Amino acid sequence: MEDYDDLSNGPDDEGNLNLSYNLWKHMPDELFQYANKIIYLNISHNRIMEITSRYSSLTLLKVLDVSHNCIERLDNDIGKCVRLQHLNVSNNRLSKLPPGLSNCIMMESMLCNNNRLDNIPNELGNLPTLSRMDLNNNDLSSIPVELAGIVGG
Repeated sequence: MEDYDDLSNGPDDEGNLNLSYNLWKHMPDELFQYANKIIYLNISHNRIMEITSRYSSLTLLKVLDVSHNCIERLDNDIGKCVRLQHLNVSNNRLSKLPPGLSNCIMMESMLCNNNRLDNIPNELGNLPTLSRMDLNNNDLSSIPVELAGIVGG
């Protein structure tokens, strides 16, 4: 049984919620009762396997850190988090990024290193404010030409 005590107080006054280092496999339903308050969500260093469509309800979210989990899938609905500016999915098991991320038009940085990515959606090259994308240590043979100027470590 997973212990969700860290979630009982919800986000702080600035909208920060840190649920890292809990070894959780799933985020509890209680997380989403704070959907209209969470701006920064850190759920890194758990054992989460999937970012489901439920996360699309976090409409105020600006920063999402899901690094160091076991994530194999990001639901395409993550693109409904249109205020998202910083996404850290590094050190997971992702083989692809959803094209829906191209709807996150405020995205500035995406840390996607140390996954199993084998291609990147061309649509991500249309993100107007994306200035950093780390794709190191993946299974990529090429990247979209639109991203060539911003991809690095």
